[in-house]
Amino acid sequence: MRKIALWPALLTVLVVMNISPVQAQTDKFLTDDSIRAFMEESLKSYMLDYPDFEAFLRRSSHKNFIGTLDLTITLPGQAPVKNNVSMSYEQLIQSGRDGYNSVQNAELEQIISEITMAPDQQKASVAYTMTIVNQSFSFNEQPTQSMMADSVTHCTDDLVFTPGIGPQIIKSVCTTEVTIKPQQEL
Repeated sequence: MRKIALWPALLTVLVVMNISPVQAQTDKFLTDDSIRAFMEESLKSYMLDYPDFEAFLRRSSHKNFIGTLDLTITLPGQAPVKNNVSMSYEQLIQSGRDGYNSVQNAELEQIISEITMAPDQQKASVAYTMTIVNQSFSFNEQPTQSMMADSVTHCTDDLVFTPGIGPQIIKSVCTTEVTIKPQQEL
């Protein structure tokens, strides 16, 4: 069985889906509206050209970012493979490079289930479900073959308010189920 290193790309996709474009903000705290705007704008992040995407990812991720992912991958005709991974800020940036192309033509949907605000409005927690349909992966050793995947992810992200930037993601805890579709010739 070929080992598939999907977890870096998937964790990056999930985190980036929850990072909004950074703009100079005069706000001094998080609000329900600013968090919803943050989440909504994050869905558009992969429409940027790659250099803008990476700059966006660097500005919108807190330097102390840590992400964890409980991942289950099901390949056609095989038993599910489970993995648990963690990712730091620098690993997030690298996996952003690795996973950028995989969602360029995918269908994305995000549903927020809960926002919990800290009393000082400097921190918040956001629970949501992310669905990605038709994410594509190809193999370096066989660039003419690709795999398509559908995934459903449940996450809780911790946001912090950073003066001059606004909301930043500092922690992401996710559980993802990925179903790989049969390989197709390109």
